[in-house]
Formats: sequence, C-alpha cells, structure tokens
Amino acid sequence: ASGVEQQLRSEITRLNTTKVSQTDAVTSLTERLKVLEQQFEQERRRLKDSYQADLGKAREELLALKERFDRDNEAHRREVDKLQTQEESVTTALRRNLDTLRSEKVADAEEFRLQREAIAAEFQSKLNAAKVNVDSLERDITDERAGRREAESKLKSLLVDKEALQSTVN
Repeated sequence: ASGVEQQLRSEITRLNTTKVSQTDAVTSLTERLKVLEQQFEQERRRLKDSYQADLGKAREELLALKERFDRDNEAHRREVDKLQTQEESVTTALRRNLDTLRSEKVADAEEFRLQREAIAAEFQSKLNAAKVNVDSLERDITDERAGRREAESKLKSLLVDKEALQSTVN
C-alpha cells in the first residue's frame, strides 16, 4: 500500500510541476490507478494460486504419510499376531513334551531334569526373542504415531499460514 501511495504522490508532483490541466491530471491519475489496481489483482491471484498449490502439496504429503502409517501399522499388527501364534505354539509344544516325558516315566531322574531344563531354556530363549520383537514393534508404532502427530502439527501450521495469507490478500 505504501508503494502505491508513493507512486501516486510522485505522479501528482510530476503533474503539478509540468503545469498540466486539472482534467489531464485527473485522467492520468485515474489511468495510473487502474493500472495499479490491475497489478494488485494479478499479484493477489498469483499469491492465491501459489497458496492453493502449496496447500494441495501439503495435503498430498499428509495423505502419503497417513497411508504409510496405516501400512506400517498393519504390518506391525500382523507381526505381533504371528509372534503371539508362535508363542502359543511353543507353549503347546512345551506342554506336549512335558506330558510325554511324564507319561513315559523316565527311569533316570537326572536325565529327565536335564531334558526339562533344556526345553525350558529353549522356550525362555524364544519367549525372550518374542518379547524383544514385540517391544521393538511397540517402539516402531510409537515412533510412527509421533511422526503422524508431527505431520498433523505441520498441517495445522500451514492452515494458520493460509488464514494469515488470506487475511493479507483480502
């Protein structure tokens, strides 16, 4: 606005110094004002188009992040289900093995104890590995949620920028 005002003052000064008639001065100023209004309108349209393009790009990026999060979340859920199934399978196998050992009434108590410890150690190892995998998956899910919150925050920031730009343009 101050640039337009300065241009109009400059035009008025020029017209006053050249002793142009008032009608010519009004006509010249009116024409200059129309040109400036057209330039302003073109700039406003350019800014609006630029904003719309930026907003569209931000929406696409947010949608892509959401789709990626959903895919990763589903993959993590399937992995957790798989690990739970494996844990149940190991538990069932362990119970079956223990039942078999008991039903055979192994004569050698020391051998029975050693076999039981080996099975328990294997189960514990697999259980520990499953727990590590589940913990890792839970951390990944938490990280994805944090990324999503960050993307939502960026979108909110863009919306605030949009409103500020619109109020400036209007």
